[in-house]
Amino acid sequence: MTGTATTNGTSAAQADAILTARGLEPIDSQRDEREILGAALLDLRAYRAIRGLGITASMFSDSAHAAIWRSIHKAERELGEGAEDIADDPEKGMRSRWIEHCQRAVQAIMKVTAQEARTLCLGFAELVVSPASVVRIAAPGLLEAHRRREELLAAHAAMEAALEDRPTENAALRLMSLERPLKRDRTAAPKRRGFPVDQLPAGVARFVSEMTSALGLEDASFTAVACLGVVAGACGGRWSVTIKRGYTVPLTLWVGLVGESGSKKSPALEACLKPLRDIQSRHWAAHREAQATFEREQKSRRRSRDAAMDASVEPEAPIAWRCLADDATVEALGRILQDNAHGVLIAADELGGFLMGLGRYTNARGADEGRMLGCFDGSALTVDRKGDGTVHIPRACVSILGGIQPGTLTRAFGPAQRDGGMLARFLLVHPPDRAGRWSDAEPSIKAIEGWALTIEALAGIACDGDEQDRPMPHRLELEPEAREMLARFHDEIAVVMDATDDGHLRSHLSKLRGGIVPRLAGLLHLIGVVERGGDPLAPEARTITAATMSAAVEIGRWFRAEAELIYGRFHEPEQEALERSLVEYIQRQEGGRITARGLHRGMSKRFKNTEQADRALRELAKAGRGRFEMVQGKTGRPATWFILKDENPEMAGEGDDTGEGSGGSGGGSGGSGGSGGGETSR
Repeated sequence: MTGTATTNGTSAAQADAILTARGLEPIDSQRDEREILGAALLDLRAYRAIRGLGITASMFSDSAHAAIWRSIHKAERELGEGAEDIADDPEKGMRSRWIEHCQRAVQAIMKVTAQEARTLCLGFAELVVSPASVVRIAAPGLLEAHRRREELLAAHAAMEAALEDRPTENAALRLMSLERPLKRDRTAAPKRRGFPVDQLPAGVARFVSEMTSALGLEDASFTAVACLGVVAGACGGRWSVTIKRGYTVPLTLWVGLVGESGSKKSPALEACLKPLRDIQSRHWAAHREAQATFEREQKSRRRSRDAAMDASVEPEAPIAWRCLADDATVEALGRILQDNAHGVLIAADELGGFLMGLGRYTNARGADEGRMLGCFDGSALTVDRKGDGTVHIPRACVSILGGIQPGTLTRAFGPAQRDGGMLARFLLVHPPDRAGRWSDAEPSIKAIEGWALTIEALAGIACDGDEQDRPMPHRLELEPEAREMLARFHDEIAVVMDATDDGHLRSHLSKLRGGIVPRLAGLLHLIGVVERGGDPLAPEARTITAATMSAAVEIGRWFRAEAELIYGRFHEPEQEALERSLVEYIQRQEGGRITARGLHRGMSKRFKNTEQADRALRELAKAGRGRFEMVQGKTGRPATWFILKDENPEMAGEGDDTGEGSGGSGGGSGGSGGSGGGETSR
């Protein structure tokens, strides 16, 4: 089967780009499942024949397939008595009505647009090019559904035009494999990938892996992303990447680690920041000594009888070299940057406090935020202060790295900050909130020293200078293959942007594809040069290769997926937020399971008694988030446990939409005495 470019811009190549942008691969081994779905979409009687064999959503090996099966089930249920008309008399356009209802159900369950739902349904219908596997797995009656395929599609006049621009088989499959719609399907928790540590240079990757193990963390995201923020602070305004003539970006990053108190985001931050703090401490010690010497000399000059004669050679006060600022107002940043053209890193353990503290002395948070936004891109910064005159920095480069709690996140990035672009510039990471376990692992001396030497080398590079000896960044160029790779990523993200209706997410994705990924490539390039013992200032070390850009693109794709998870919470309805917090609590329990009594005890502020906890678990079961099982207790009394649906399982069947079958043995969590039972006997 061959595909053609579509009139609405959809094509096999663009579908490939969507899949690649999500780090997914074709699922070629699931042809049988896809043909079954296609036949069910083509004919209601075919769907009933398949369902009559006992096939449920739980039997599909891919969560996308399970979602489409639930959509078909939803379409039949919503048709009610009208479904009998379609089943009994599939002629006269009735089959058109069936696929239209399926299309609307797909749109509702998978949270996609009408156009996307139409493309998905038609793409799957076209997969039924050979009924062999369908007949083998389902029922001989499906052969008739296949024979009527052309008749059905011809009768469906409203979709006739769409058939001409349908994507290829693989493209349809890939559209079905998108993470975005499935993430928002409330019957399936999103599957989150860990940070791609293998894309980091070897030395940094080793430090990240060993430090993550030492901290007892299951996920390397905090450590890896904090390392990128520290490298940005060490490089910052010293370097820029030329994307094309007239378009350069500095190597600054704004990074936020999102996690509850106790999630070990602060230890991860400090472990990564230590080399930069050590460098800053040495410079502070040298500055104090120089300042003391300067003050002694000044006193001596004032006592000297020849002070007037020496006025023409008045020495300048020593300048404090800075690479870090724990918490600084815009005015303070202006003074720091005036003497440190290489830029600084704001390392804020409580990022929310820093952001909400902007403008605290001027009562003009919006104005301060506007000036801070320019520091992300190395724009000019002018600060007027009473008594101190005017400070002007032609190129202000500021990186930000800090931790923030989920509850503070929505307050720190309120509507004004989201609309103004502050949120769009941040790379946020929020791994699952699970308590870390004790670990006897320790980072090796080689890993720690290697990380420290890398930061030392990068932070020790001075800025370049122009003809007037003004500080300027050293420039990195992209080799042609690297630029082509960046262009492809740019267009991949464009497809993702077109598919979302979240304006704030679109703004972030625009920053990601246009400026952040080139910065990541520059940082990875400089780390690699230093780790190999090279000189970053050497002419031959000034070109970013395609291999480095490939790694940056992979990391960029990971950040895109992370952003989709986090940005969804800014628009999350209250009820869904409560459900999510409940699911996350159960996920943290051993085996991802809990009893109503255990839930009441663990979340007593929310559930005043076992009955309330029981009702909450029932609602989760109806939503397809898990199931109930009767487990024999230690004292011989059975207990009813709610077992959470895994992140990538296929556990929910048709009962996910109706609530049927969610009660398990005993009819739900109240099946053991009506109160949800206990872990053992009372």
